[in-house]
Amino acid sequence: WVLEIQNYYSDKISDTNIKKANREQKDRNRNSENNYNDRMVKVLDKP
Repeated sequence: WVLEIQNYYSDKISDTNIKKANREQKDRNRNSENNYNDRMVKVLDKP
């Protein structure tokens, strides 16, 4: 969806904003993966 937003607002958004948005999206993805892994570990750790 980020590419759609970039194409739509390409004349309004600066490169720095796009890079910042991409970085935030990557951070969100990484955090959700970490949370998922933490939950899986907790499930596996249960006796």
